[in-house]
Order: sequence, then structure tokens, then C-alpha cells
Amino acid sequence: MSARVLFLAADGLGHVFPMVPLAWAMRAAGHEVLVATTGFGLAAAEAGLPVADYAPDTPQGAEWHAGLAATPRLLADTYGVPDLAERMREGAEPVDIRMSSAMLAGFAEAIVDNAVAIALGFRPDLVIHESMCPAGVVVAAALGVPAVRLELNPARTTELSEHMLRHLAPTFARFGATPAPDAAVLDRTPPSMVVEPGGVPLRFVPYTGGTVDPPTGPPPSERRRVLVTIGTTLPEVTDAGSLVGRLAAAMADLDAEVLLAVGGADPAALGPLPPGMSTVGWAPLESLVRGVSAVVHHGGAGTTFECLRAGVPQVVLPHSRDTPVNAGAVAARGAGLAVDPADFTAAHVAAVLDDPRYAAAAAEVRREMAAMPAPSEVVPTLTGPAVAGDRRENAQVAV
Repeated sequence: MSARVLFLAADGLGHVFPMVPLAWAMRAAGHEVLVATTGFGLAAAEAGLPVADYAPDTPQGAEWHAGLAATPRLLADTYGVPDLAERMREGAEPVDIRMSSAMLAGFAEAIVDNAVAIALGFRPDLVIHESMCPAGVVVAAALGVPAVRLELNPARTTELSEHMLRHLAPTFARFGATPAPDAAVLDRTPPSMVVEPGGVPLRFVPYTGGTVDPPTGPPPSERRRVLVTIGTTLPEVTDAGSLVGRLAAAMADLDAEVLLAVGGADPAALGPLPPGMSTVGWAPLESLVRGVSAVVHHGGAGTTFECLRAGVPQVVLPHSRDTPVNAGAVAARGAGLAVDPADFTAAHVAAVLDDPRYAAAAAEVRREMAAMPAPSEVVPTLTGPAVAGDRRENAQVAV
């Protein structure tokens, strides 16, 4: 018997792409799937998946701005400190997990009505949401079905989820639902890097979109090669060419070939490049990491996991929100370095290239990840309870 599975992801390639391999596995097993997302996340349709847009009439990123706007109110209401957001901005209170959980809860508030409407039309047996889209827990509770969280980062965020549930208590009540945590958490973290046990292990399978004859940079060389990438999300909020240019300048004297992944930026804006340094536009990361000796990157979850899967040492330059967590996990495992972007120099890359312990640790992690359960092996675990009768056709939803 087949199940209906609703995937819920925030706006962003880095949010929806990690869900694609599991959605494919669900469909291959005979289950019906629907991906609810918006903005850049609608690229899931290019993977051959049915997609519903929960914010078709709003500008790109409007939901995130709504989350930021709601943050002071949610902080004040949840923790009983009227000026908590202001105190954090002024340095009187630490900017901690309370701030990030409030922002994500505000994002959930902005999309939950439309997400519930989509769910009512689809009537899922199971809701799978990524960790930055807590609206999935509300949608599942409103329909009386289980919620499963796909953890994006190589570290569990149960504490973050608990804070988000507190923020969202009035939203649950509005739908006549009781706040409840996820029934399970899908954890792609390699076993030796797991900080918080208890998740359902899931092998990282890359999906970065499809291309025909992707550009993979210069041909193989006897010299060591270093890849520099800033992912897909960071270029949306910063001058990608300028950032890549600063990294290139810092590596001008490195004794290695350097491949700069500039994405959609104009390579000409970088100016003349030193010998041994070249550029490549948009290309699947899994093709770019082949044959490289190290990767310098921004700390995005997808990039971090792909480097771990490929067994390539990393120099991680965290730029925002969750990226310090990813950088710290890599450094703690010995598979690379975590470096403040302002302090980055070629010496950091040389250290990773010259010390064989980094490559050895990265190779160990690669073997661990290859032994983890593939998406197809995890599907029966997720769909069994729903098929066995957990589905509640007549759930009462206040809309």
C-alpha cells in the first residue's frame, strides 16, 4: 500500500536540494510525493518532482523578511522580556539560539496558512520538512499525521527545535493542534561526527541540479589543485565576484593550482589571475571536487557534506547562521580547518595540503558515509507506520 508524503522546504536551493534524493526514493518505492516550497526552491520541479508554491504572489525572500520582522515580538512573548531583541542588538544580552529560533518561527508563521491549505488538498500520511522550515511540524499536527525532520547540518538541532515549538505555541493553537516534536529526525552526520545520538541515519546523496557536459575546470595535472566555492545561497546576498576575488588574492602565492567556482558572477570582474589560477561557472559540485586536494568554502551544509562524501580536506570560512556549526564539526573531526574569513591566508590552505592527517581523517569519514543507509533503505522505516494506519482522514483543521 502506498503512502502520500509531503516534503516542505524553505526558499533556497540549499534547502530543497537535500530533499530530492529521498523524494526520488519515495517515488521509486511507489509512494506519492509533493514538494511544497517557493522561490529558488521551485527548482525541485527540474528534478522531475511535483511541486506546490506556498507563496506564489510574494516577492523573492519575502517570507524570510517577515520572519525577521516578527523576531522582536516572538522573543518578547516567549521569554517575557519586552525589549529582548533590542538588548541583544545592543550587546546587553548574548545573541544566541533564542534569536535564530524566533526568526525561523517567524518564517513559519508567514507560510503556515498556505502550507496547511496545500496539505489539506494533498492529504499526506507523512510530512517531511527540512530543519530550517519548522512550519512542517505545525502542518503535520494540524492534519494529525507524523512529522519527520531532515537535518541539514552535520549536527543535530534539537534545542533549536524546542525553542521554535515554544515560539509557535499560539500558531498550533490557532489550528486546534497541540505542539509536539518531530516523530523522527533524519541525520546525515557521519557516525564519528555525531554529537547528539538518536537520529535515523541517512546517507548523504548529492543533488545539485542537472547539466549537459558540465564544465569541470582544467584537465588533470600533476600539481595539487584547490577548489574555491561559496555555494548557491551566499551569492544571493553578497557580491560573489568580490568575495571570490578576495579569496583568490589571499591565495596568489599558494603552491598549487586554484580553481575558482564563480557561479553566475562575471569572471572578468576578477581581473588578471596569477598563473595556475582559473575559473569555472555554475557546475555540479560533485564534478568539481573530483581530483582536488582541498576545498576552500563558506561552510554551507551541502558543500560541507559533499566534501566529506568525497573525502577531501576542507578550509571552512563560516559566513552566516548555521555555517559556524558546520565549520566546527569539520575541524573537530580533523577533516579540515575552521577559519574566520577576515583571518584567512594561503597558509591555512597550505597547512591542510601539507599535513597528511587532514587527508587521512577525510578519507575515514568518506568510508563511514558510504556505509550509511541509502535513502531507499530508509523509506520503509518512514512509511511503515503511515501505511499501517496512522493516517487520520477526518482530522479537524481550523482554517
